[in-house]
Amino acid sequence: MGGAIVLLLIWLGLAAICTNSARKRGRSAALWGVLGLLIGLFALIALYLLPPVKSEASAQEVAALEPAHHDTDLDRVSKLHELLRNGAISQEEFEYQKLLVLRSA
Repeated sequence: MGGAIVLLLIWLGLAAICTNSARKRGRSAALWGVLGLLIGLFALIALYLLPPVKSEASAQEVAALEPAHHDTDLDRVSKLHELLRNGAISQEEFEYQKLLVLRSA
């Protein structure tokens, strides 16, 4: 029984790693999370064999998260909101980044 629980936790951990890695590599976090649940380590290996996706949205995301010298906190939150509306970042990422901006004020 204890071994089954450990195996289940490892399997769920692989799915979580797949989800997080996919997000960082510009791929669908939901799809790769499901693949991580279904095929575990093989999904993670496949994810890293594929090249990262470079898109306009990810370039905008990186630019918005790096503050320009003249940007105010309101400017940065506005940029984040624009990325959220365009679907470049998730609601959770928006809330997290907004919190970071407001904490740095």
